[in-house]
Parts: sequence; C-alpha cells; structure tokens
Amino acid sequence: MTTPRSSGTDLYAILGLTRDATPEQINSAYKTLLRRYHPDTRRSGDPAADAASDAALQEVLAAYQVLHDPRRRAAYDQHHNPPPLTLTPPRPIFTPATPPGNRSSLRAGPAYWTPWPTRPPQSPNGTKPRAEPRTPPKPS
Repeated sequence: MTTPRSSGTDLYAILGLTRDATPEQINSAYKTLLRRYHPDTRRSGDPAADAASDAALQEVLAAYQVLHDPRRRAAYDQHHNPPPLTLTPPRPIFTPATPPGNRSSLRAGPAYWTPWPTRPPQSPNGTKPRAEPRTPPKPS
C-alpha cells in the first residue's frame, strides 16, 4: 500500500471531501483530480510545476487506493478519526469550606433584585397629571 507523501495529511482533504463522503463522491473527486494532475493532460512545460503535479498525483493515487476499498477506509477511519470532543466541567474558583473552628470574615448571602424607580407619567403639555385619590383597602 502506498502512503501519501505528506505524512499527517488527511486523505479526505487530499481529495477535497468530508468524512461522510459516499463512494460515488470519492470516485468523482478522484477522476477530477486525476485529470488535473495526470502527465498526459498537463499543458505546462515547467519542470518545477511538473514535479509538484507529480507529487500531487501520487498523493491522490494513495488517497484513492485507501478510500475506495471499504475495508481499508473503515480501518483508516478507525485509526485516524480524532476522538470526539468531551467537555470537562470547570474547576471551582473558590476554596473549599473552612473547618468549623476557623471562621472566615467573608460572607455572601442571597442577592435580591429591585427595579429602578420609575418617573411619573408626563402629560403632553409638560405638566404633571393629577394624582388620583387613594382609597383604603376594603376589609374582608
């Protein structure tokens, strides 16, 4: 089995695919890249560009060799799949409770929310409206 030249490169990335690519998508990407990098379809006469294209073609061939075979692909996915991200709970930023004999002077209690006082309504001409007389509550 041929391995890609650049070790650590994801084979799916070489073909421009995601890990959930279907076999049809793998074949299509392979054929597209094969046409791009194959020596018979190149138009460049530059030796440096040809060498880079040859290296890219070798990577494409190696990636396709692994990904088109279901058993090799399963083994590659199992070995090269990064583990799922697990979130660990945050560590507490406070110190543990002090022993009973050593009381701390710092205390915290419940917090209560109180709304800001509101302004009395204003009339359109800028004068304060009359306050309505308050009636005492009815005894029940």
